[in-house]
Amino acid sequence: MYDNSSSLSIPQNSSSDPDCVEAQLYGTNSGYVFVRLAHTITGLAILLLLANIFAFIVKKRCVPLHGNLKLMLLNVFFLYAIFALSYMITSMRYLLIAVTYTDPCQYLTPVWLAYLLRMPAYIYLIASPLFHFAIMIERVRATIFVRRYEKEGFKCGIGGIIFLWLITALFSVYIVCTSLQDTVTFSKPLVYLSMTTKYNAQVFINIHYFFLFLVTCVSLADYVLIRLNKLVVQIAKARMVYNLSQSYQANENIMTIRMLFPLDFSYSLFFTIFIVLSAYVRIDKDAMGLLVYNRSYEGIQLILSLHAVITLATYLYFLKRNRRLQKNTKPTVQEQAHQHFRLLQAQWQFRTIP
Repeated sequence: MYDNSSSLSIPQNSSSDPDCVEAQLYGTNSGYVFVRLAHTITGLAILLLLANIFAFIVKKRCVPLHGNLKLMLLNVFFLYAIFALSYMITSMRYLLIAVTYTDPCQYLTPVWLAYLLRMPAYIYLIASPLFHFAIMIERVRATIFVRRYEKEGFKCGIGGIIFLWLITALFSVYIVCTSLQDTVTFSKPLVYLSMTTKYNAQVFINIHYFFLFLVTCVSLADYVLIRLNKLVVQIAKARMVYNLSQSYQANENIMTIRMLFPLDFSYSLFFTIFIVLSAYVRIDKDAMGLLVYNRSYEGIQLILSLHAVITLATYLYFLKRNRRLQKNTKPTVQEQAHQHFRLLQAQWQFRTIP
């Protein structure tokens, strides 16, 4: 079943090969052209925001986050980049074919190229919720194990990142292997850039629901951590007990989670919408046909691209705002020393009261 009504005209000399005709519909369908254009625009926005963030960090050298968080956010930014590039390069390829092709069969995609173009998007879908969960675990560790957290340095962060990429790599291999099991589709150039087959379709559905549960837990945990760290600071002030490590870590946790909580909540919201709409089009897949199904699914993935743009814009705003606050409120060395010794003196007086 093809959505011929919304497709551009096909030249009269089109090949009679049904795969070539369907591939041309896939490449020239006006609805698909709009989806690819939207992916190109959001992809460019993602890359420009990433470039601005890295330029700002290199120039100002001010990222008020723990080293482990910096490493994990760097990986999240990398995932945004490959997700954007996956759809941008795909869109540019079809645009190039549209203005240069002489035969509809040129719209077919070699299997190796299909993996190269589409696997980064699958990697993003796998790794992104895992890294959001890992960032939450880092904040839990920083809250509960303050002294150990500082002494461990980057060890746990690097170990966690390696573990997450190992899981992502294994699942990526699973996707490749199960798609290649469909010898009817993957033994020849592909009409559609999709790795979903009857051998992995149900696993994809289950893993999406698992990730939905995961990111919901992250949002709830972030809220609990904000309350817990505020309680730590309040108790320390009430008892006049000044612990430099605990006070610094609690304040850093509050600041970090205040920034991450809205982003994690929005990620959960956007991901929920993505899951619900994906499930809907999967249910109607047979009725709507492969062309409309694939176009709809790629259109739904614009939700994730939009979230990436919002997230990166928020990070950039946070960095610039924090830099301005540092310039306006940064105390002198003498003021910092005076505040430090005043708190120590108050603690000493409190302990020497008979």
